[in-house]
Parts: sequence; structure tokens; C-alpha cells
Amino acid sequence: LRALADIPRPSLRAAAFALTALGIAVAVVQMVRVHPYQNEYFNPLVDKGEIAARWQIAYLGVSYKDAVEAMIEMQPSGRVAAVDIIDSHKMRRNIAFIPENERRRLHINPSFPSFVAVSGDQRWEIDPARDGRPVIWTREVYGVPLISLLDARAESEAAHRAIYAAARASPPDASGGGFGVYADGGDLTYVKDGCGEEDTRERFALSVFPVDLSDLTKWARDAGLEYERLGFDFFERGAIFGDRCVIVRKLPGYPISHIETGQRTEGGGELWSVRILLDRSYERYRRALASLADAHPAARSDFDLHLKDGALIYAREGCEESDARGRFFLSVFPADPRDLPQSARDAGAEHEPLNFDFERHGAIFDGKCVIVRDLPDYPISHIETGQWTDGEGELWSARLAVGD
Repeated sequence: LRALADIPRPSLRAAAFALTALGIAVAVVQMVRVHPYQNEYFNPLVDKGEIAARWQIAYLGVSYKDAVEAMIEMQPSGRVAAVDIIDSHKMRRNIAFIPENERRRLHINPSFPSFVAVSGDQRWEIDPARDGRPVIWTREVYGVPLISLLDARAESEAAHRAIYAAARASPPDASGGGFGVYADGGDLTYVKDGCGEEDTRERFALSVFPVDLSDLTKWARDAGLEYERLGFDFFERGAIFGDRCVIVRKLPGYPISHIETGQRTEGGGELWSVRILLDRSYERYRRALASLADAHPAARSDFDLHLKDGALIYAREGCEESDARGRFFLSVFPADPRDLPQSARDAGAEHEPLNFDFERHGAIFDGKCVIVRDLPDYPISHIETGQWTDGEGELWSARLAVGD
């Protein structure tokens, strides 16, 4: 504008200002017309038919807000699950603009989505016309789709029906709150008949106890936990078709000892809870008991104690739940003190404390208690173990000289 003002001839200066104003006006009018997508502006000289072939559009994902609102409108009640073909973080950001009472229903779920979003910068990755799922909604600028929604609701319901049928083919591993809970194939499945909206309101609690504590996430280890919290909302992982509820929650890939799950009220109170000892853990305990059939215990007390295959096995016939309540203490004395972990040496200890709760390393079935507690791999001099009462008094204790 300063350069135009310096043009000496008034007529040329006026013409230059007029052309500049016209150019600005055309741009402003076009940007107003395509609002709120003015970041997709192309000047009038561009061949609009070439935009889709030559330029990437919708890169900033502004159109996701309209897409999220459209999903809420098309599915006014129940679960709304969505996924983006390439990257769901743009959709996740725009969920924050939805009113709070609706936001709870909408989740990113790549496994069983109701809607699949295809944005303008992904049109080279997928052609909605060939995908097989119908385009149910779209937003365009200059005739080019900024974002399209594919309808996957029938596909999602069919998947949940198949999961429900597969689960109901066998008895549940546990039942609580009217839900049958199945732990199989790396998934935890909850199903319920006669399900209503009230069953979806309270948060589901899920605690996963690994066989090996080193498999826990770092934050759980840093917090001193022995389990991983995987709580979730119903709409995040579940679906209702007819009067049936189905929830599918993937479990971590590491070996799992047992899980505890249930529902809690908004105030943190417990509605119901169940505990499931996974089959792979049961199998280990069965093998441990079978290996003791003709073996003499290394020590006898309230439990028969056996040293076998790098583990200390506790076994008891006629076992009841009361036998598993007190905390077990276990002190392992190395043959060479230098084998102790640094934390034990720093504390001036001569042994490694490996105390544990029954639920962490034990199982009860067929009237028998069995505990399998892995021992350190360094040479061991002797072991002291036993059980405390709730008041920290000693219930029983035993000493094993390794090698006897």
C-alpha cells in the first residue's frame, strides 16, 4: 500500500488502489462463503477441477467439529463410536467442543466403530465409493470433500452380535450385577440380557494382576502397585442392541495371574465386583500339584513346602478361604551376599524379602490351596517363610535349607 501511494500519477494510483481493493474484496467474499473453512481458500484463478488432483486439503482438520456434531445428530441416543482411517487425534481434539452431556457418548474405537471418518487429506488412502460402507454425510468446498462419514453401524452391530453369541456358548467365568464375564483369547467380554440405560451409567473398574511384576507399566511400578488399572466407561467399550449389552475390553499381552472387575458408583462406591483367575494360571497350579504327587515336602507346617524348578511351592489339602487371608512372608538368603539386589545391600539386609499376598501367587480349587512363588536365580543358602495374622503376629513359620 505504501508503494501504491508513491505512484506519481493520480489516475494510475487510483486504478492501482481500485484493483487491489477488488482483489481483497474477492478474497474476503470467498472466505466468508466457505466459512468456517476459510483456511481452504483458493484464489479465483485456480482451476477448481484440479484441486483434488493437485493439492492436499483439510490438513488442519477443522471439518472434524462438523463431523462430530453430525454423528451425534444421526445417533441421538446410545453409544457413538468413531474412528479415523489414518489418525484419530484430530477427531479426539474436536470432541472437546461437544456439550458435556453428549461428549460422554462419543468415543474413538478402532475395533467396532459406528462411523468411519475420511478427511480430505486421506482421499488417496481410501476411496469411499469402493470401501463398501455407504457415505452417509459429507462436507465439501470447491466441490472437493473436506470430510466424509462412512456408515459402519450395521457392521458394528453384527460384530457385537457375533461376540455375544460366542460368549453365550459357554458358562461365564464369573457373574456380577447381572453381567456374565468371560476371559478368553486376550479379551474380557461382559454380556447382559435385559440391559437398560442404567447399566451403562456407572464406570467399570478393571484391575489386571500380572504373573511377573516387571510386566507392569512404569507408572504402576513407580506407584508401588501390584496391578494395572484399566477402568473404562460403557460407551467407550460397549454396545446395546435390542435389550442386550456387550462390552469388549482387550487385556494386556503379558501373562496375567488374575483380574478383578466390577462397577463403581460416581462416588466411588462398589456396585458389584468379581475376581477371575485366568486359565493359564490355573494350568500352572495344576501342573505344580501334579508334580508333587510322589514328592516329599522340604518342610511341613500349615502348608507343605516344596522346592522345585526354581520355585517354592506351598500346598495344602482341605483348604478354605481363611487359609489365604494372612500375608505370607518370604526371606531368601543367598549363598553369596554379593548376589543380593542393591536395594537390600543398601539397607544392610542379609536376605532378599519377597513377601506376598495369596491372591497374587496362589489359587484354590478342588479343595486344595497351592502357591507358586518363583525364587531368584542366584545360589541360595536357605529360606525362611511363613504367614502373618491380620494383626502382624506370626501364624506359622518354617526354615528350609536349600539342597536338603
